Amino acid sequence: MKFRDYVDTERVMNKACMLKNLPFGVDRDYPREIAAARKQLYTCEEAKRARFERKNVQIRYPARLYIDGQLADDIFPEWFKILGKDRIEQLNGVIPRETGRNHVSQRTESQ
Repeated sequence: MKFRDYVDTERVMNKACMLKNLPFGVDRDYPREIAAARKQLYTCEEAKRARFERKNVQIRYPARLYIDGQLADDIFPEWFKILGKDRIEQLNGVIPRETGRNHVSQRTESQ
C-alpha cells in the first residue's frame, strides 16, 4: 500500500507489532540494493553477537547498523551527501539537449 503522507505510513508501521504471530506482516518496501545491504548488516557477526548479548540492535535507513545507540557500520556512508545535492548540478552543468523521439527542433524565424 502506498500512502500520500509520511505520517500515515508511520502510524501504520507503529501498529504493525499488533500482527505478531499472524501469518502475514507489514514492512517497508526498499529498493533491492538497500534491502540487500540491510540484510547483510542484520546477519553480520557483529549484529549476531550483539543480539546474543541482548544489546539493542537497530538497522536504520538506508543501511546503518546501530548497537546500543552507537553507529557500528554504515554501508552507504555518502548517502545523504549525494541525495542532498541537485542531481543536475552533479552532471557538471551538462544538460542533454536532445531527448530522442520527444526532441522538438527549434525553428528560426526565417522558416
